Amino acid sequence: MKRSSKTWLSLMLTLLLMFSCAPAAFADEAPAEENTGLIDAGTLDSWINDYVANHSLDGAYQTFSVGFCYTGTGDCWFYNADQWMYSASLYK
Repeated sequence: MKRSSKTWLSLMLTLLLMFSCAPAAFADEAPAEENTGLIDAGTLDSWINDYVANHSLDGAYQTFSVGFCYTGTGDCWFYNADQWMYSASLYK
């Protein structure tokens, strides 16, 4: 008798855990955040391109990537985001 009550209880708890995760599986996708214009990609692109040209940073072994993310709005900008290299990560 004791074993069947433990089995019944574990089955009920398992079902409770499974059904508690179900709403997340059927939730709608979050709406995409609109660009708030706080990060101007065109200005940053021209600034980085001018910097690279003025400092002769376009040769071999002189590649770099830059990324900015304003966490308040979710605005992000990347330069050479798909370029593979050994990296140093800084978070400020």
